[in-house]
Amino acid sequence: MANTQINPDQVQEFAALQKKIIRRRFLESVALVLLALTIIALPLSLMRIFSTGMHFNHIIHLILGVVILSGFFLRKKLSDIWLIVSILGIFIVLSISSFLQYSVVSAGFYFAGAAIFVAGLCLGVWGGVICAVFFMVTTIIIAHMWVAGYLVFPVDVRQYILLPSVWGTLAISFIITTAVFFVSATGLLSDFNKLVDTIEKQKQKIEEKTKDLSMANKDLKEAMTQVKTLHGLLPICARCKKIRNDKGYWQQVEDYVARRTHAEFTHSLCPECVRELYPDLADRVLKPENEG
Repeated sequence: MANTQINPDQVQEFAALQKKIIRRRFLESVALVLLALTIIALPLSLMRIFSTGMHFNHIIHLILGVVILSGFFLRKKLSDIWLIVSILGIFIVLSISSFLQYSVVSAGFYFAGAAIFVAGLCLGVWGGVICAVFFMVTTIIIAHMWVAGYLVFPVDVRQYILLPSVWGTLAISFIITTAVFFVSATGLLSDFNKLVDTIEKQKQKIEEKTKDLSMANKDLKEAMTQVKTLHGLLPICARCKKIRNDKGYWQQVEDYVARRTHAEFTHSLCPECVRELYPDLADRVLKPENEG
């Protein structure tokens, strides 16, 4: 019978490959968003130096800008895990440095949300949970430091909030981090739709092949039920022509063959037997056959 089963190893390999492709496309889209964040938000962040002075947060932004630009052009050479670590590291540093420097008047929450989202998609549910717990604990510690007076706002809060560059940076940070969710979600939805279409096509092909194999199996089964053959050495009596079966009993040829094939016998006499048994009638009976 023909084999209609699907190799499960091939199915698993196909699924793993598709997941890897989708994750890679997602990481590529996030890297592009980070590039846009650097090009637009970094100049706005550095503009605040004229109003607030040079702080470590500006240095962090400048360093991360160089890292993002370098990473974007080298992303093709990075493996998935290194790309994930790099993206999460950038969002984590942006978030924590914002909280440390400007408390809640910063884009720290935006970057934290983006990091949790990336971790959840790329590392699974537990990856997102661990990242969320990390930010929760970190935020509580930083909040306690602000309340206890260990951290001090670098400039007057009221003047800082009124700076256009501050609102511009917050707005751009919000737009860019929102783009991480929107672009990635759109890309993931598109990739999943393509994957579903591919699976449906594969399923249709498998069903068609299975149907063809089922019909072939049916034809083969019918052919096998119709074709029964005798093979091997058959012990047959030299005089009466009986055949000895597998159990040692002697059977008439008709019984033996009928039990092992679908053949049916009709009895008649050959010309030699007709002449031997009915010599008076032989010439008359056999004459039509001789003339034919």
